[in-house]
Amino acid sequence: MLRFALPFLLAATSAAAATAERTITIFEGRTVAITVPDGWSFAEARNDMGVQTISLVDSSGEIHVDASFLPDSDNRLASQSAVEEEMKRAFAGLLKSAVEKEFKFTFAKTVDGIEGHMVFTDKSLVGKPLPKDDRRLATSGIRRWPGVFMLFTVLSNQTESDAYKAAMRLVVRDVRDTSEDSRA
Repeated sequence: MLRFALPFLLAATSAAAATAERTITIFEGRTVAITVPDGWSFAEARNDMGVQTISLVDSSGEIHVDASFLPDSDNRLASQSAVEEEMKRAFAGLLKSAVEKEFKFTFAKTVDGIEGHMVFTDKSLVGKPLPKDDRRLATSGIRRWPGVFMLFTVLSNQTESDAYKAAMRLVVRDVRDTSEDSRA
């Protein structure tokens, strides 16, 4: 099932009321600001390996966003081809449990780097009634900017809703590096 699409398990999270903007420290003193859509919940956690993860859920509970921040100090993911290869490695397990038979990534330039993603359809849920807490689709990808990459997954049951579009705006545009040197 696509319930846990990120390769990292979340540590205990603390729910917080949504605010217009949240700033967190991701690693090595680097900070990012996240614009949280109105009515969405926001939680953050750091796992045993020090990986910072944010989790957001829309007010209806239909859309779930998880994003983990990892260092790329050598800028090994500076090109689209490098991001594509990393996504193939990171999302190989998703592809095996998906309706899709091959990778078909969508890429976009961001203000500070590049973003790529793919929508995976959970083949175990096709043609069956959907259990209450499951989501049929996982949009998983990587957003990269100098010194950082963000692994993200947006869980949903469709890709046309306003909430889904808000989630994709969040991962593509509304997470911003606010570090003093921003390593640009």
